[in-house]
Amino acid sequence: MRFAFTVHRRKIRVEGFGLHRLITECIAKGIVLQNIRFISDIEAVMSISAEDYPRLKKLAKSKYRITVSSEEGWLPFIHGLKMRKAALLGLSLFLIIIYYQSLFVSEIRIYGYEHFTEEEVRTALSDIGFEVGSRKLSTKDEANEVKLHLFRELPGISWVGITYKGTLAEVTIVEGEENPKKETVDAPCDIVADREGYIVEVIPREGIRAVEDGEYVVPGDVIISGAVPYKSTNYAKGDQGELTRYVHASGTVKVHIPYYVEFSILPNVVDSLSGNDIVSAAVYDGESEYDFVKRVSDRKIRQFMKENVGSKAQITNKDLNFNVKENIIEVRVLIETLQEIGIEREIEIQTEINQETFDGSEQSI
Repeated sequence: MRFAFTVHRRKIRVEGFGLHRLITECIAKGIVLQNIRFISDIEAVMSISAEDYPRLKKLAKSKYRITVSSEEGWLPFIHGLKMRKAALLGLSLFLIIIYYQSLFVSEIRIYGYEHFTEEEVRTALSDIGFEVGSRKLSTKDEANEVKLHLFRELPGISWVGITYKGTLAEVTIVEGEENPKKETVDAPCDIVADREGYIVEVIPREGIRAVEDGEYVVPGDVIISGAVPYKSTNYAKGDQGELTRYVHASGTVKVHIPYYVEFSILPNVVDSLSGNDIVSAAVYDGESEYDFVKRVSDRKIRQFMKENVGSKAQITNKDLNFNVKENIIEVRVLIETLQEIGIEREIEIQTEINQETFDGSEQSI
C-alpha cells in the first residue's frame, strides 16, 4: 500500500552491511518500508512514515547510518508554507477566489420548453436578475421568487425546477396542457333521476346528496340537491335559524337497473334472431341443454342491450331460467346493470324572509 498524500513520510538513505537482514527485521516488527531501491550492496534508499522512523532508528542502532533526504506529506507542506509567507498568502488568495467564484452562476441550461423558445425563457430569467454572472439562489424564498416570475411571464407553465451542478444552473420547466374555457354556469339546479333504479353510489361535487344507498328512485326524484342548508354566522342579527344557500348541483350517481328479457327458442332450426319473442338455433354436437340455452341467451342479451340500454351500461349479474317444452324452450333472463343517471333541473327560488339566494345575497319582503 502506498502512503497517502496526507501521511507524513520521510525519504531516507540507509548505509551499512547486511541491509537485507535489517529489512527482514523491519517486516517482522511491522515497520512499513516502501519504494525500496538498492544503490549498492551496502546502500539503499526507501520511504518510511514519520511514525515508524524512530522505531527504525532504534532497530538499526549504530550498525547502520541513516540519513533523511526529504520529508513529504501535509504537515511538511504546511510547515514549508509557513517558512514561505508569500506562497502561503498566494495560496490563501487562490482559495478565496475559487470559493468566491463558486457563489456565482457560470452557465444556465434550460430544459423542457416546447411552446416557448429558449430565448423567451432566458429573457424572463434575466428580467428577474437570474443570468450568467449572477449570484446563485441561496435560499428557498429566492428560488420561489424566480419561479413565480416565470409563472407570471410564461402562461401555461405548470412546474419549474432549479438545480445546480457546481456553478452550472439547470432550469427545467413543464408546460401544462391548455384547458378549454368552461362556460360559467351559475343558475341553481338539482340533479334529478332520469331513470328508475336502486341507488348504489352518490358522489356530489357541488350540493348535497338527497338519497341513501339502496333507495329506489323514479324519474324526477331529486338525488343531489342544490339547496344547501346552513346557519348564519352573523350574530349581530341574532339566531336566524336554518338558512338555505342555492348552488348549481353536480356530481355522479350510479344505480342498479334490472331488466327482464323473455323469449322462446326453437331448437334444431336455422339460426335466426329476426323475431322479438322467438329465436331459432341449431344445437351443436355434444352441447348440453344448459350450454345451448346459455349460448343463445347471450346473443339475445347482447341484442337487447344494444337496442334498449346502450353501451355505457355495465352488466353486473345475469339470472337465467328456462322451461323445456315439446319443440320449444321458454326462457326468462334477469339482467342486473350498473348505470350512471342524473339530469339537471333548475330550482325555482321563491323569496322568503331571511332566505339567502344562490349567489349569497339576502332577500327580505
